[in-house]
Amino acid sequence: MAAKPISRGWVNGLVDRFTGWRAGLPPSSSYTVHPIKILLAGNDDIQLVADLYQPTHDKPPAGTILMHTRGTFGSGGTLDPARTDAVDGPHVVAWMRAQTWYTGTFATLGASFLGYTQWALLDAEEPLEDMVAAIITVAPQDFSDIIWGTGALWLPTVDWARNTSMQETMSTAALGDQTPWLYEWMTRPDIANDPFWKPASHTRASETAKIPILLFSGWHDIAASNTLAAYQRLRDRGCTVALTVGPGNHLQSQSGENVMKETQDWLEKYLAKRTTGDPRPSPVRINVTGANEWRWLPSWPPPTKPMELFLATKGELSRTQASAKDKVQFTFDPRSPTPTMGGPLPLRRRQRQRLRACQARRRPQLHDRAAHRGRRSPRQAAHLPLPQHRQSAR
Repeated sequence: MAAKPISRGWVNGLVDRFTGWRAGLPPSSSYTVHPIKILLAGNDDIQLVADLYQPTHDKPPAGTILMHTRGTFGSGGTLDPARTDAVDGPHVVAWMRAQTWYTGTFATLGASFLGYTQWALLDAEEPLEDMVAAIITVAPQDFSDIIWGTGALWLPTVDWARNTSMQETMSTAALGDQTPWLYEWMTRPDIANDPFWKPASHTRASETAKIPILLFSGWHDIAASNTLAAYQRLRDRGCTVALTVGPGNHLQSQSGENVMKETQDWLEKYLAKRTTGDPRPSPVRINVTGANEWRWLPSWPPPTKPMELFLATKGELSRTQASAKDKVQFTFDPRSPTPTMGGPLPLRRRQRQRLRACQARRRPQLHDRAAHRGRRSPRQAAHLPLPQHRQSAR
C-alpha cells in the first residue's frame, strides 16, 4: 500500500452525489483510493491488483476492495475463468485480515462473474466466520451448467470469450491463442463426470451457507433459473435470504429499479448493523411483466391454481374445448423454421441482430382445415387433433 492515495475530487464527488440521489441513497462521504497489490500466499507468489476505497471521516478508516481477478488488468497469474476463484478467494480474505484497517467482519457484492466469485468464496473448504453478508447479482453457481447444461454448447460463450479477450485493449483481433480456456470449454461436454469442471461448480454453497444473502436476477437473465433454485435451497434450509427479480436481461438487471437502494439497506442491516428490523417489507420482490408492476411476496414460487386452455381451429387458445372432429393444420418448412431470438442472451446487441433476422423470415402459417380443404402445398403439411394444454396462472 505504498502508492499515494488518490482523492475523489470534486467532479467525481458531484457524480457520486447525483447517482446516489437518483438511487435514493443517503449523501455520500469523501473517500480516497489506494492502488494496492494482494499477495496470494502459497500460489507461486501471484499478486492481484486492486483498489482500496476508504472514507475520510472514519477513524480508523474501514476499507472496500475492488479487485481484478487472476490474469486481468495487471493481476498476476493466468486467466482461467471460473476454475481458480475458489482457491484465490480465501487467500484474499487471509490477506485482508492482516490489514490495520480491517474491522473484523466483511461482506461481498458484485454482478455477473463477480457474483459467481462470491458463490466460490461461500464454497470454501474452511468456513469464513467473519463473512457476514453477500449480495449476488445475475450470477450462476455452476459455470458448467451455463455452458453445457442443455447438452449443447451455449453459443454466447464465444461472445463472452471475445469480450473478455478485448476488455483491456478493445482489440477486434480474432480470438486465436488469447483464450485457450475457450477451447477447453468447447471440447468438454461431459460436465457430470469430467473433473475439469469440478472447480467451476459451487452449488454446494447454497447448501452450506449460513449468512444473509440477497439475490438479484431478471426474468430474461441467463442465470435466472439458477438464481431461483439457489433461493429455494437457501429458504428451505431456513437461511436469511431475499430475492428481487426484475423484467430485464443480464445487463439490465444489474442496474434495475432499486438495486442500489436494496443493496445499501442490506449492508446497513447485516454489515454495518446500523439499522434494526427487517430491511425489506417481504423477502421476495418481483416484476410482473404483463402488468409491468412490482409486487412483494412472502416466498417464491407463490401459490398457484390450474388453468386449462385448449387449442382452437384458428390457432388460438380458448378456455372452451372444441369438438373432437375439429382439427388444425399448419405448414412445416425446415427452410423457414419458427422464429426465435435465441432465449436469454448476455448482450442486447446480439438480441437485436437475431430479432432482425427473425423478422426477415416468413412466419409459420396456421390454417383452418375446412378453409383449405382440397388445396395442396409443395411443403409437408401436418394435421393434428386439438390437444389439451395446461398452464399455471400466478
